[in-house]
Amino acid sequence: MPFPQPNSDKMVVRRIPHHSIEQTAANMRDLAWEGQTSPRVRQFAIEALRRVKPKDALSEVGALYHTTCREIHYLADPLGSEFLQHPEVTINTAAGDCDDMSILLASTLLMSELLSVGYPVRYKLVGFRNQPFSHVFLEAQINGKWVVLDPVAGSATAQMLKDVTSEKVFNL
Repeated sequence: MPFPQPNSDKMVVRRIPHHSIEQTAANMRDLAWEGQTSPRVRQFAIEALRRVKPKDALSEVGALYHTTCREIHYLADPLGSEFLQHPEVTINTAAGDCDDMSILLASTLLMSELLSVGYPVRYKLVGFRNQPFSHVFLEAQINGKWVVLDPVAGSATAQMLKDVTSEKVFNL
């Protein structure tokens, strides 16, 4: 069954300067919660989890993370703009930046009513080398520990974390 294409109102676009980091995080949170009820996002999650043993927390989170890494191409926002995409837009275009990938991943991990997945997640905004916040990634709580899920950094996550000089956490 084909799903309808998302319309342009599923994107939040703001020009820089931002009103506030808190407003950006709130917009990201709203898009993630809206996305978790989307049939298109559900299908993305089902495909990622097809071969994973149910209720195996680490494997479920890993499958969703690796599918996002594999299927979504990093594409920076246009210079001077900040786009926040609904997860359907990210799936359908197979592209997005760090906030878009974080929103998509959060949507799939919040799906406790739809799938066996349902983990506490939070966004972490970070700055590097004493510069302003410039990157965001998702963390999921698994067995009482927060695990970094950064599709942009990928295998370089450990090095990226060493370069962080400022951070701010936003719970979903």
